[in-house]
Amino acid sequence: MKSFNPNCIIHDSGNSEKDLIRRLKALNCPLIHFDDHGDGGALADLVFQALYENPKDLSKEHFVYGLTGYIPSQAIVPKNNNTTQNPPHIVVAFPHEDPENLTYRTLRHLVQLHIPLQISVLVDEHYKHDILDLKRFALTRKSIKVIQTATPDSFITTSDIVITSGSYMPFLVAQFQIPCIILCAHEEEVNYAFPQEGHGFANLGLGRKIKQSYLQNAVMEIILHDNRRKAYIQKQKNFDFTPNLVEVVELIEQTIANKKAEEEIAR
Repeated sequence: MKSFNPNCIIHDSGNSEKDLIRRLKALNCPLIHFDDHGDGGALADLVFQALYENPKDLSKEHFVYGLTGYIPSQAIVPKNNNTTQNPPHIVVAFPHEDPENLTYRTLRHLVQLHIPLQISVLVDEHYKHDILDLKRFALTRKSIKVIQTATPDSFITTSDIVITSGSYMPFLVAQFQIPCIILCAHEEEVNYAFPQEGHGFANLGLGRKIKQSYLQNAVMEIILHDNRRKAYIQKQKNFDFTPNLVEVVELIEQTIANKKAEEEIAR
């Protein structure tokens, strides 16, 4: 890596360990991390923490907590949410491996709702469970579709409700401004600050512990109570992610400049 003579190194592959970051720091260039809850983040020069918990310690000056670190991959036009479709369209989307198989659990609970529904179940190439179990549900109702896709946004835009986990998908849903029910994939997600009631999400807590009636009530509340549905949408309208890329680039450039200035002083 030293042969590349980098101006900075960006770490965007999950939690880091101190040993790795110490080796990278030997290259004497700024280290920029995204969503790093590992020990190595303390040694980085700048950490963008979009998947942040309600911060207990904001004294880490090199951490940027908040929505800035989420950079949309494309411009998105919010959905026209004036009315709910008949029947309502629910998208179930738990990305990646879905270790607790919340996709299957959610679908099993939804089919017990004895009302007309359109249900689109999205899985990607990393889904580690048997997709045939999902397709068996689709055989019982023509209104259930199981879709393998790497582009969930093209299906989310047609939905009335999205049911997903608490990591990055809520950011995408908020861009479309669609009521969203959160079933957290693991304990850490329960405390993530963004996908919460105040931001336009019905966060039901840890997905593997959810009761069928609890999820069904959350779905019916959005379908039957228009004021509730509109309140979720209105809260999501408060977020604008479009300036984030510019802000991130500016902060990275400033970090690089600061590093160079420190080196000049040291000389």
